[in-house]
Amino acid sequence: MVGDRPHATNRPWSDHRIALTLFLAVSLIYVALSRGVFLYGDDILMYQVTESIIERGSFAVTSPHDDGDNARAIPGEDGRGYAKYGIGLSLVAIPMYVVSDLALEPLLPLQEVSDPWGNQRLGPIIYGTALTNALLGGGAVALFWLLARAIGYSRRTAFVLAMLLAFATPLTHYAATFLSEPLTMLALLAAVYGLARATKTVGDAPCAGPALVAHRRWGAVPTQETSPTSVALRWLALSGFAAGLALASRLAIAVPVLGLAVWFANLALGWGRRSWRDGLLPCLAWGTPIVVWLAGIASYNWVRFGSVYETGYGNEASEFTTPVLTGLIGLLISPGKGILWYSPALILALAGSWRFARRHPGLAIVVVSMFNATLIFYSRYYIWDGGGVWGPRFLLPLLPLLLLPAGEIIERLWQPHLNRRFATGAVIVVAALGLWVSAISIIVPFDRYVNEYNATPETKDAALWEISTSPIVVHTERVDDFTTGPDIAAVRYNVARLAALSAVAGTAGVVLLVWTTITIFRRSQPHVPVPGVHSHRSIPI
Repeated sequence: MVGDRPHATNRPWSDHRIALTLFLAVSLIYVALSRGVFLYGDDILMYQVTESIIERGSFAVTSPHDDGDNARAIPGEDGRGYAKYGIGLSLVAIPMYVVSDLALEPLLPLQEVSDPWGNQRLGPIIYGTALTNALLGGGAVALFWLLARAIGYSRRTAFVLAMLLAFATPLTHYAATFLSEPLTMLALLAAVYGLARATKTVGDAPCAGPALVAHRRWGAVPTQETSPTSVALRWLALSGFAAGLALASRLAIAVPVLGLAVWFANLALGWGRRSWRDGLLPCLAWGTPIVVWLAGIASYNWVRFGSVYETGYGNEASEFTTPVLTGLIGLLISPGKGILWYSPALILALAGSWRFARRHPGLAIVVVSMFNATLIFYSRYYIWDGGGVWGPRFLLPLLPLLLLPAGEIIERLWQPHLNRRFATGAVIVVAALGLWVSAISIIVPFDRYVNEYNATPETKDAALWEISTSPIVVHTERVDDFTTGPDIAAVRYNVARLAALSAVAGTAGVVLLVWTTITIFRRSQPHVPVPGVHSHRSIPI
């Protein structure tokens, strides 16, 4: 009967539709918060590579290599200057550069300003190209939602996790810049998600019998029962492509990517026990895109410096001179760079880590190994703090994976038979703290702090280790300083048309986000049992 059919408007949104809405909402908010200004050497040089590719068909940059500040180029084999940074963001930013050149520049009469060395730091094309990170940040949040759903979290929990990543971590700050961290985060997330979906297709395959279900609890794959499907191979290819893009963005990301390689190798070896073909096809699907990216990186090195191994960092790439304990303490809990200060939601992740490890033992091992390897690697690096940037820059790409166990605490908010008061209070407190830390990085211009505290070795050391002079404390004290205004493009350029554009984008993003929130929380949600009380599905590794 027609009357028995659910009305079309009552159909629950698909996960992918929600992911698309989250992407649009968060990206629009990030657009409103974008600085549209280059403050670092990295952003200037990566932008100049994009500009050179489009305008001159070259990789050479215009920044001088014999003079300048932190935007100094590296001399190449042909005598021209080149950027030492990965080419990933420079390639990804090409569409926004073209759109800005053709459409945005005529519409927005923004002031163009260059530094004493001729490096342009403000302008309409710079503003438009920098919006690349707003889109990449929104994409990372949407993909994080899909990953949380893929490993079994309810929609409400996945949504809260996505919001914590979007607005209660340093991603808010970096999405307003033209640094490579949002791209590296998105690429690493895509690599993990592709592997997770490829593994899931094994469990969804018709030939996956009771043996798979029995082994899921322990994170093993009964490969004698299954073969890699075409869908699994496509997900593996996506994962490999994303891992290669991450390497092109920052070659040091190879450290955590090795953890993904171990995960993949375990899958491939399991499939290979059935037949050599079943083991070879996944290797080709996952490995070929990575090899292509590595070949591109090697070619890029050859064109710039005449060697496939030379990246431009020279001796700097081997300067692991920091005492490991100094770097570990600095990256984890130091007032100036400790990740727990800049991402308080990780406290929830620590609280939920035991339950997460019981439900997803293999995935937990992969995440822990990726994080530990990255932490130890950068703890020994001579510039372990990442330079004059907001928070622990080098750890940012791993933040979504580190946040996943927080879902074990958030999931308990929707369980009426449990005492939810403590979990609710904990989630509210860490969300509020994270939102505040993110907000002050936008409200107060960070370059003012960098100029003050990077002036001498003594002030820089104080900024790292003394609470009273840490960026979070100093920015909190300066919130009521209204002489500068929020550190966004609408204020930096002081153009009414840009202010209107930012206001429209921000309002549209907030409205869309509120609509998504109401949709998720009002619609009936399938009951998801609490980990430890009832079993959840897990991702075999």
